[in-house]
Amino acid sequence: MNSHPSWWIFVYRVLAPVALDFDHPVCDNKLWVPSLHDPGKHRGSPMRAATLCRSALNWVHSAVVAELLKGTNMHFKALTFDTGGTILDWHSGVCSAFQTVGLHHGMSLDWHAFTNDYRRLAMKGIVGQVQPAFNMDDVHRSALDEVLAQYGLLQLDAQERGQIFRAWHELACWPDFPAALAKIRQKLPAISFTMLPLSLVLDVSRKNALDWDAVISCEMIGVYKPNPQAYLKAAQWLGMEPSDILMVACHNFDLNAARACGFKTAFVRRPEEWGPAGPPDPTPHPDCDIVVDGFEELTKILGA
Repeated sequence: MNSHPSWWIFVYRVLAPVALDFDHPVCDNKLWVPSLHDPGKHRGSPMRAATLCRSALNWVHSAVVAELLKGTNMHFKALTFDTGGTILDWHSGVCSAFQTVGLHHGMSLDWHAFTNDYRRLAMKGIVGQVQPAFNMDDVHRSALDEVLAQYGLLQLDAQERGQIFRAWHELACWPDFPAALAKIRQKLPAISFTMLPLSLVLDVSRKNALDWDAVISCEMIGVYKPNPQAYLKAAQWLGMEPSDILMVACHNFDLNAARACGFKTAFVRRPEEWGPAGPPDPTPHPDCDIVVDGFEELTKILGA
């Protein structure tokens, strides 16, 4: 069968409307991969026809992305991964710690919203910092005191605050990542490139059995994302041109800054990163080279 990309895209686009409603079609010279398995995407076509087409799409899907990748200039020597939200489910872990402490005090609160307010304060305190005298662990502590004061929850003692803080070092990763990381590392180096402190990345990596080729923390560089110097220094330390590296994240601010420095970029959707409220910036920037729903799709694209 002819394997020209235009043929596969034609087949894909004939089948897809019957089975799916996808918001992000396969774009010229980019790999934007719609979800093939989300029941919420069903248009209301007859179920039997949709099911058959969905099965066909599963088969065609790998051929589409493989052929498109051949037609692009995307050749990578390494992948760098945002870690805080792309790899780690921070919301569930930290929210659970708040709920546990709150239950002890008989508090009734929207802990999901509380956790997100805490996260925003922490990010505000670290993003873009240059040679700070603190790291993100310090910011997590100070932001915790601040958000508790804002909500009038001053009754939490030092031990309880420590319990919440330690939740950051005990986070679980998203379930699709460990197997994907192992596959990717068989093909390319995989580096955690993060604003989180090195000690935190070591703790969560051991907890989740994540075996990186390297960890580059902005704490080590002394300059925090999205400052261009963070990305350029990471590329220098890897001995590569920025264009040789694929930056993987679920946040546009990180990918936009990396792209401006010459990195290739992959957006991985994390609709549950911020809990029930959903992420504040869920729509990938159109200049992303790759957009996927999860790491299983990314491994297929990379041929891992």
